[in-house]
Amino acid sequence: MKDLVDHLRSRLRGAVYADTLRRGLYATDASIYQILPIAVAVPESADDIREAVLVAAEHAVPIIARGAGTSLGGQVAGRAIVLDLSKAMRRVIEVDPNGRWARVEPGVVRDELNAAAAPHGLFFAPDPATTNRATIGGMIGNNASGMRSIRYGMTVHHVLETEAILSDGERVSFREVGPEERTRLARENGRTGRILGGLERIALPRREEIAARFPKVMRRVGGYNLDALVASDRWNVSNLLVGSEGTLALVTEAKVRLEPIPKRTVLCAIHFDSLSEALRSVPAILPHGPTAVEILDRVILREARANAATAALCDFVEGDPEATLLVEFSGDDEADTVGRAERLSEEIARGGDAFACSLLADRAAQARAWEVRRAGLGLAQAIPGARKPVPFIEDACVPVERLADYIEAIVRLCEERGTYAVLYGHASVGVLHVKPVLDLRDPADVESMKAISRGAFDLVREYGGSWSGEHGDGLVRSAYLEEFFGAEVFAAFRETKDLFDPGHLLNPGKIVAAPRIDADLRYGPAYAPVVPPTMYHYRAAGGFQAAVELCNGVGACRKTLTGTMCPSYIATRDEEHSTRGRANALRLAMSGRLDSAHLGSDELRRVFDLCLSCKACRSECPSNVDVARLKAELQQAHRDAHGSTLRERLVAGSPRLARCFSGPAAPLVNAVQLTRLFRAALEAAAGIDRRRVLPSYARSPLSRRFAGRPRTSVRGGRTVVLFDDTYMNHHEPEVGVAAAALLESCGYEVVLARAGCCQRPRISHGFLREAKRDGEKTL
Repeated sequence: MKDLVDHLRSRLRGAVYADTLRRGLYATDASIYQILPIAVAVPESADDIREAVLVAAEHAVPIIARGAGTSLGGQVAGRAIVLDLSKAMRRVIEVDPNGRWARVEPGVVRDELNAAAAPHGLFFAPDPATTNRATIGGMIGNNASGMRSIRYGMTVHHVLETEAILSDGERVSFREVGPEERTRLARENGRTGRILGGLERIALPRREEIAARFPKVMRRVGGYNLDALVASDRWNVSNLLVGSEGTLALVTEAKVRLEPIPKRTVLCAIHFDSLSEALRSVPAILPHGPTAVEILDRVILREARANAATAALCDFVEGDPEATLLVEFSGDDEADTVGRAERLSEEIARGGDAFACSLLADRAAQARAWEVRRAGLGLAQAIPGARKPVPFIEDACVPVERLADYIEAIVRLCEERGTYAVLYGHASVGVLHVKPVLDLRDPADVESMKAISRGAFDLVREYGGSWSGEHGDGLVRSAYLEEFFGAEVFAAFRETKDLFDPGHLLNPGKIVAAPRIDADLRYGPAYAPVVPPTMYHYRAAGGFQAAVELCNGVGACRKTLTGTMCPSYIATRDEEHSTRGRANALRLAMSGRLDSAHLGSDELRRVFDLCLSCKACRSECPSNVDVARLKAELQQAHRDAHGSTLRERLVAGSPRLARCFSGPAAPLVNAVQLTRLFRAALEAAAGIDRRRVLPSYARSPLSRRFAGRPRTSVRGGRTVVLFDDTYMNHHEPEVGVAAAALLESCGYEVVLARAGCCQRPRISHGFLREAKRDGEKTL
């Protein structure tokens, strides 16, 4: 492997990693799988991608292109060179408002593209729930769609042209061509022409079989999109790359269609006492022309109301529904848009199936409701206990008129295996994300997964549906494709793979030549982590191991345009410095997958070093992963193993220094701290950058100022205790004085707590034993 890594490093401008930790961070996505890559590379350009492909070909090593790593089917897990295209290849190259298109690199996040297009009144329409971190390259690979596909279709309907690199390093460009140009290109015998000619030989003789075998539902993402080729005389090979999961070519640039942003939207929240009634109402809703019809079941609604990240967003929920439908109407004509929503509301009221229907006309209220829907995956994973919702049949699509029957059958199937399923998703197009609740560390539940998967597959075929509706085949569904499409069409898939990638180096094991679905499980029967003793008890999460495993890989911590989580990822765009990366690193250490399993290792310390302990993850991660607490635990373990540095001791001891230096000595201490000599000495001794200026000390601490204040007489006995922590007392007492004045003006008597330090300086640097000892005194 060393020769391969050295070869990559000599050819690529971007970084190349071969250490176990970094490879471990790219071993998983949001699926149930974990496969350690051979190496990880971060290309900076299309040239870098080509060089990586050439090196892979020379060494006969597979290669996988990766976006945000949020795929649910295991699309980017494999023993290969993994190319992270999300960090550097993020340019929106061009937006043409007149032509309504944009040209982008594959690492551009969908929300970032829309931020660039919004000033022109345009947007890229496919909208997966991971819109704030999903990359356009990943959306092309999976043929993503989202909540509004009933109006806008899927990614395949919005890709106009692609630039790509084949497995031998040759660059190709694909766009729509008619029969005459296709014939001309084939005669010229260039690579594009040979591909077009090969596709004609593969697809055209099987035109009738393809038409018969491909599902007759709009949301279909299985195999290769050969049906899109044979349906028209005008071919665009880009349509074949969409949904191919990086198994045919690596897309380096795409021209995508943009749509006008609707001027008006109205959202109906319809609440039902029965999940079945909610599903059976959908066919009657569709004639009203909605943009989206999404469903949330009781479990998701319950978790949303209990979760710190979403509780404040649930004001649209009335009562205690078994299911809620979110029905959106949009358009440019306000009267028409509002009228359609009102007519639906009136029809619902007359029908009596729902117990409540409210109209949300305010965009902020609509955004809150949609945020709860988008958090569905993370919310589902927050269910307490060893069993969790598992994505393996979550992407099946059936005709809308059979949706209720299908779900009722799946519920019975789960009950037969002693479990239940969580569900939410796209009721408008018959794609519900159904996730049976299982513990794949239990061999019996692995057998249940296989049995439920087989049962669901048979139901999908019986109801004329598609085995995949948007999440793709990956490792979890590819094994069923030959049975689903039949031997003749599947042979066409194999020949298509051979035409583009004769050596099967591009993301092997997906779509064709698939392994069994229970291979390479992240949490399988062999998973046996060593759980170390800890200072915190983690009772709410169910223990330290459960607190680490709260992360399910959905990657909400990779968002960059909204919220606070995660500051270090926003600054670096590095997986290692995301909440997900840190949780994965801890899990890998506990399960013996890293060079050191000790929590106090330098390896883990590096991963957590840039964490600010801001706790944004605690409030914004839908699974409520608390990295700040985990970091403090690791810092304590590192201190136990390696001791502490002078800088750490200075920060942890800052309350004692504050008591010493505030008061009469403050002016002198403050003056000394500002000198260049002192700052240079502090940098040399403690590693604190000389450009930093330490907090100044107060000449008169808050406790002294408070003691000298005249007491305010307050009627009614209302009292507030003001916690005078170290900073308020010894550094900025003006804050405390102002707070007291404000409270007194509101009629409260203010009493100073005089309880000592809050212990934050010690907790933030892993002095947990000392923090616990003195914190108990504070409490």
